[in-house]
Amino acid sequence: MNTIRADLLLCLLVVGVTALPAGEAPPPAAKDEPTAAVIAAELGSPATGLIVQIGGGDRLAEALRSGATLGLAVVAEDGAAGALRTSWAASGLLGQAEAVVVSGAGLPLRDDTARVLIADLDALPAVTEAELLRVLRPQGAGWVRQGKIWKRLSKSRPADVDDWAQYNHDAAASEASKDLRVGPARSLQWISGPQGTTSHGLRIIDGLRLGIELSEVDEKSPENQGGGALVARDAYTGLVRWRREDAVPGSRYAWVAGQGRVYFYPSTPQYGLPARCMQVLDLQTGQDAGWLDQGIGIPVPDQMPKDKPAQDKLRELSAPIQDATVRLTDDGVLVQVMGPRVVVLDAKTGARRWEKQLDSGVYRFPVVLGDALYLAQGPAAGSMSYTHWPAVSLKDVVCLALQDGSERWRTAWDASGPNGEVVVYNLAGGDGHLAGSGRFGPGAAAGRGRHGLLLFNAATGKLVQGGPTTITSGRDGAGEEIGGGHSSARSFIFNDRVWTHTIIGLNGSLPLAAPTDPAAADQRYRGLLRPVGCTAFRATPNWIFGSLTAYAVSGEPKVFQTDALRTACDVGAFPALGLSFIASNHCFCTPYLPGSAAFSSRPFAGTDDADRLSAGPGRPAPATADPGGWHTFLRDPRRSAWSPDPVSATVAEIWRIKPEPAWPAAPLLARSWQDAWYVQGPLSQPVYAEGVVVVARCHQHQVLASDPATGKERWRVELDGRIAGAPTIHQGLVLAGTRSGTVYALNRDDGKIVWRFRAAPRADRIVADGQLESPWPCFGSVVADPKGLLVVAGRHTDSDGGLWWWRLDPLTGKPLGQGRFGGDELKSTTPGSGRTKAETSDPWVPNVSNNLPVVTAERFLLPGLWAGRDANGDLTPPPPTPRPLKYGQPGFTQQEDPERAGWRKRYEAGVVVPGNQGLLHRPRFMFGYKLSGFSYSSGRYYAYDDRGDYVMVGGSVGFAHRGGSEGNPVRACRRLDQIERQEFADPKDPTKKQSVLAGSKILWERSDRDLWFKDGIRALAVANGTVVIGFAVTNRDLHKEKARMPFRLRLLAQSDGQTIGEDLALPAPPVSGGIAIAHGRILVSCEDGSLLCFAGAETK
Repeated sequence: MNTIRADLLLCLLVVGVTALPAGEAPPPAAKDEPTAAVIAAELGSPATGLIVQIGGGDRLAEALRSGATLGLAVVAEDGAAGALRTSWAASGLLGQAEAVVVSGAGLPLRDDTARVLIADLDALPAVTEAELLRVLRPQGAGWVRQGKIWKRLSKSRPADVDDWAQYNHDAAASEASKDLRVGPARSLQWISGPQGTTSHGLRIIDGLRLGIELSEVDEKSPENQGGGALVARDAYTGLVRWRREDAVPGSRYAWVAGQGRVYFYPSTPQYGLPARCMQVLDLQTGQDAGWLDQGIGIPVPDQMPKDKPAQDKLRELSAPIQDATVRLTDDGVLVQVMGPRVVVLDAKTGARRWEKQLDSGVYRFPVVLGDALYLAQGPAAGSMSYTHWPAVSLKDVVCLALQDGSERWRTAWDASGPNGEVVVYNLAGGDGHLAGSGRFGPGAAAGRGRHGLLLFNAATGKLVQGGPTTITSGRDGAGEEIGGGHSSARSFIFNDRVWTHTIIGLNGSLPLAAPTDPAAADQRYRGLLRPVGCTAFRATPNWIFGSLTAYAVSGEPKVFQTDALRTACDVGAFPALGLSFIASNHCFCTPYLPGSAAFSSRPFAGTDDADRLSAGPGRPAPATADPGGWHTFLRDPRRSAWSPDPVSATVAEIWRIKPEPAWPAAPLLARSWQDAWYVQGPLSQPVYAEGVVVVARCHQHQVLASDPATGKERWRVELDGRIAGAPTIHQGLVLAGTRSGTVYALNRDDGKIVWRFRAAPRADRIVADGQLESPWPCFGSVVADPKGLLVVAGRHTDSDGGLWWWRLDPLTGKPLGQGRFGGDELKSTTPGSGRTKAETSDPWVPNVSNNLPVVTAERFLLPGLWAGRDANGDLTPPPPTPRPLKYGQPGFTQQEDPERAGWRKRYEAGVVVPGNQGLLHRPRFMFGYKLSGFSYSSGRYYAYDDRGDYVMVGGSVGFAHRGGSEGNPVRACRRLDQIERQEFADPKDPTKKQSVLAGSKILWERSDRDLWFKDGIRALAVANGTVVIGFAVTNRDLHKEKARMPFRLRLLAQSDGQTIGEDLALPAPPVSGGIAIAHGRILVSCEDGSLLCFAGAETK
């Protein structure tokens, strides 16, 4: 494999590549020609970005040799693309480089993506300079050749975009950007990164997006158990520029970016406490740039004390970091506020300018307007929100000179006045005023109160408004009660108006010229609550964003809503650089996309039906009936994971393979691949049918077939993209979908391509988890049944026009049926109704995330979707949701609420019902509505037959509010004829019982918390009479057991759950769903890229 420099992370796009004959040297460079040295100098170090090359030559090979880690060749013919894939596969670069065939003058990229562009328009004159400028990134560099003469092409940063470099945008905490280009989040610009995140938000500045990312637990590295890292990504492509696991901000409000640097209080990885003072990193490289030891310090030791009282005392001393706030002005003044102290520093030198400290109480909410610093002060108070907001029982608001700290004015709050005491949640500055939200009244300090507004004249300190107002009132006009988890509030100022909101809705605004006039209030969105859960709101001149829901600021009331992705509660999206940036979350409320992303407002460009279907040189192999085969992911379209064939009680490993390489040499790229949510390892889940074992080399874009007796490779073939999920074996074909939006049919015996079908509506590409993918990817496992093949292309109904489904003829690939989930525009709302109305081509489609479907003759299930099927096998609207049963009906002793009605719907389905994360998922954060369901239960994994017997992992056998827990017990159950009330041990206190509704009877249960605690089990399958589980020993206290055999395969008797034989060693945890059983053999794909086969002596 070529050696890749770890400090380079490039993505190359090459259009019209012409390879030089073997051994032939390239011609000498012409004057001003962009040589490899010129390109490297332009990129600098670390070199992150997308390189686009248009025309011939060997610049792709040069760039790969010099350290480029991603490449895409756009060519005009299939033959050229295939030759490139074969060459890259031989050198271990396929996956780092990919080819796509297009026609016409358009480039298959989103706007503003190319860091460097090299265009030989003599070779491809159809491509226009306007098209080149469309894809060139702001502040990128380009070279264009016409008439054999090279010239430079540049694109400056537009004047109408803005950064978002501090949590509240700027030193004024305005929550208001000047970005005129950002709009509704219609299309993905990029999506990458792990699912875990914090509530610290994002910072977007100088073409970089900074955020804290929490990776999956590395089972082989117990010293780094998913502790997270500060990650800088290219804002336009999501490619990682740098990563620091040893320098992670410990406070949401106390890290800022600017002046070419990043400032923050880091958490100590060993024990989660902050460092002694603020750390500084270079913005572009992530390298250390010093410590601000003249700023506010925290008295923490190098090591955590061993005794608990000392630990508690230490945490008490360091607790103020949670409420610490830092502001950075455009001219380099850094303001630190922590508890009773405020310190002002020179950001460049770290020198202290001045300091103040209160005798009692705390400072909160620094605001800088011009040469003045404003602070609220008083006793600390709680904000009563899901995530931590600092708050203060207001005593005074004070204005200080930023230069020397001298006091200019002080306004005291009169708690004896008509509105009583007030607990303030924020201060924000703008248009000569200070605004804040809080809870007012006698119970404010105790945790309850009426939502009200504070408004001060910034020049004089005069209180303009102080208490409940029209835009903070409830529906009856009285002050709305706030204090619970959904009801913390903020205010901000922009467009000469003051706006208020809670974390579930945008209340409205009043003009600064008449802030006490109810008639002047604008409450157009008052009735629209929780369109995307709990969120912070941020403003631009044209839109206010609550997460990815966009509210029009002026003109007719209009809301564009997307449920494609959301952050942790009370964080929201960050509008900057003409895009909406959003961090990942592990919420389970509805089906969301995993990872972090940037969205553009670019509308869906319509479908391109040219060249969808291409015939290959192969023909289908003779069909072989194989009722005992494991044909697809979890065996069959029902995802039963239940084989009719028995396995021996004395199985042993008979062969293993480990195709190389597993990961690219560049560490940052390798981590991006490892974070790909739907691809848990180098190999997919195995399938075994019709005499062949097949897996996908997921990141290397290959399908590989092996002999089931020996593991010897029979054939492998290169496809056009990453593969997520096991291929499918059907009627002499091996079928596989790719993340490039294409479905392939291969000859089962020799791997030759029989046909290829582009299911994606267009041939576009975006960066996703360190590779180039389609905005409309397909999953690897193609559904095959007597009605044909079913394929879905897309990511989410609320992204890029939605999901496209196709029913194809398996032998020819010709479309037999087609439809769409979603529409050209996002969902909009009827103002004031509090409800959303989908304006889509399929208005019956709810919020749907693509994954591997569960399919029967009558149903088609995805996360969030229950579709029916007609006589032809095409998809139809789902049946209506069952009405809740009333008290006294059979099986119920109380009124059935809508949540229980949904559980009953699962019971009646007769198949496993995907949870909000789908069947192909990661093991961490699997709880609640993410869990799948079967027969009025919820679980991580299921295996079931058609008689009502099933085995499940985790979750709950009976009804559990919000879906169930993260536990990992293995249970064998039998479906009951009706739902009934049963008693179970309380999971929080096993000595107690709880009475819940259930649709199954537990036959036996194996908790084995000593071995596979919490998320240790990764795969489940059942052979006739035998339960097979693959797991990691996740209990850290069992050091000897983990050292002896950290990853295992275990067989249990289906009759009573007793262990059969000894555990079998695995080299790594199985990938999710990574066990296949057929014809007496057990096949296991592991996260390290190994494929193992176990069998008894009689099978061998």
